[in-house]
Amino acid sequence: MKKLIKGAMAGAVVMMLAGCQLYNEALKPDRQEERYIQATRKGEILNGLKTEAVIVATRLNEFDPEQFKSSEGEYFFIDIYISDDAREPKDRGLNNPLYSLRLSNGSEPIEIKRVEREELLKRNITFASRWGEYFLVKFEPQERRYLDRIKLELMHKNLGITVLDYGFRNIKAE
Repeated sequence: MKKLIKGAMAGAVVMMLAGCQLYNEALKPDRQEERYIQATRKGEILNGLKTEAVIVATRLNEFDPEQFKSSEGEYFFIDIYISDDAREPKDRGLNNPLYSLRLSNGSEPIEIKRVEREELLKRNITFASRWGEYFLVKFEPQERRYLDRIKLELMHKNLGITVLDYGFRNIKAE
């Protein structure tokens, strides 16, 4: 009887350890998710205690350097939510006249392209929020010495600025 209880307990311990390993593996991001996380920054513009704008920006040159080459420009996928955004869809998000976007060296975007939610779903892009406006933003190619210090700035005419710092080196995936 004691052997049966010991065997059952040993089996339970083995099952728990195996279960924990499976659980840890399930939570571990895959390589693409890891690159996305490392290339993404979030910022907010506040008015007192009220959040006026939330920006989540992914530097696509870091996320997918083969498709988005720094020699051709600096590319960002922007997911932006503005609490009291314009009523007209054409004036929402980065097209809102109260907001502007630039790099910290003063470079302004050379192209801002709205991306519709349906297009994200077709491409299986699941990391965008459900409530945001989405844009693909392109800046002129930056000087090589500036690439590891890039900062993206979202400014509101009256409320200030939020700075997204991409100056951190990525951790190499295992």
